Amino acid sequence: MAILLLLHEAPKNEPAHQHDRSKRFLEPLGWAARERVQPNSFRRRCGTSTGRLMIAVLGGLADLERDLIRTRTAEGRSRAQKRGQRMGRPPKLTDAQQAEARRRRAEGATLAELARSYHVGKSTIARLMGYSRA
Repeated sequence: MAILLLLHEAPKNEPAHQHDRSKRFLEPLGWAARERVQPNSFRRRCGTSTGRLMIAVLGGLADLERDLIRTRTAEGRSRAQKRGQRMGRPPKLTDAQQAEARRRRAEGATLAELARSYHVGKSTIARLMGYSRA
């Protein structure tokens, strides 16, 4: 049986109470001493071909898990869109406010005036009007 134990090495300037936390973490592992478990440093084994293989396998598993997460997320977003759920932040202005802002802009209101009246930024009104940064 193998147990992988990753220990946090405290920096030299770390407060003493941080070291106490590490000791409390290790207390439940008293059984290891009673069972004569031999500690083995992963750091020493990283330089061997076996250590490099272990790192490559762990990296491959992490990559696989990341791909699975990405795939599941994309599938979930697709299902949500099919149900009609809208992605992203909700719009600042209601449909009626957007229509009114377009009408007022056509009548000559400035972007700044519209932005002030709806309590939004000028860029929000500019996007609504279809202006793009060029």
